[in-house]
Amino acid sequence: MPTLAEYTTRVLDRAGMTNSQVPVTARVEEYINDGLAALDDMLVGMFGHEYRASSVAIEIHSDKATAVGGGALSTAGWLSILSVHVTFSDGTSRAIEAFEQPERDRKLFGYTPRHNGVRYRWVATELQFEPTGAADGLTGLVRYVPQFAAISGAATYTAPNRWDEYAVVSAAIKLRRKLRQDVSDLEGELAALENRIRNFAPRRNMGAAPRFVRRARW
Repeated sequence: MPTLAEYTTRVLDRAGMTNSQVPVTARVEEYINDGLAALDDMLVGMFGHEYRASSVAIEIHSDKATAVGGGALSTAGWLSILSVHVTFSDGTSRAIEAFEQPERDRKLFGYTPRHNGVRYRWVATELQFEPTGAADGLTGLVRYVPQFAAISGAATYTAPNRWDEYAVVSAAIKLRRKLRQDVSDLEGELAALENRIRNFAPRRNMGAAPRFVRRARW
């Protein structure tokens, strides 16, 4: 798992340059993170959001999700929410759905959904729950997909099968272009790397049966 400094060395090697030829090191680091972000998007797009899925245990206070212990919980670094499970007072854990406008409309006409009608809404950097007070004091688990986080210092990025070479070549191309140098050889390598990665996608986890998602009726 290379650090940013190690990636920089690899980029300069692929670009056929030395540190003295690079105008701004920070620009190279920016190119590397751009390439890693593009690679991350490609992997998540091919293998699904489960590829980068993470989870966090929550407590619900004042209709908002907090970290266990009551600490602040920010969703600013999240890309999407996969599921929200809440443990109700009877001890059962159930997945709840997002609160949508049709739910609000049905409530206006006296419709009472199951499970106390608990729903979640993702608003700005908060995870909120409705109706007011229905979920207070409960606990749960949120599965989400984090956004790509640019690496710096000793931080690393993990990619299978040395696919991070895609980011290295991509950064080397941008560096050469910045210095008005030929990039045709590297562009060919980048295209070959992308084909290699994409061709692997249909064969990943072939033993898994197709999945169907059934939405609960409320």
